Amino acid sequence: MDQLTNSSKGLWSVETLSGSNYLLDLDSRVLLRQADPATDGDNTLRRDGEPIRLIRLLRCEVGDNMILVVGLNVPGVLWTTRVSTTVLRIEGVDPQDLSL
Repeated sequence: MDQLTNSSKGLWSVETLSGSNYLLDLDSRVLLRQADPATDGDNTLRRDGEPIRLIRLLRCEVGDNMILVVGLNVPGVLWTTRVSTTVLRIEGVDPQDLSL
């Protein structure tokens, strides 16, 4: 797969140049980000390893940065934008193998 859009469906694994892996559940509108453990915490973000509400997938294409609008459940903040490093790979995930 080369690209996902906001109207895409299913469960997807997105690997980025920083070594981070995003698990996107586009049916439930939830994402889970895992930083590359080899970076010793240099690229960790708030809520890594926790399910986050996905409000909108603005861009997800191999060879470009992924842009997400997410809800972090921070008082007074309705949403925030996350921009990843370059997307290297997008792969479908069997929902029976993993759930958020």
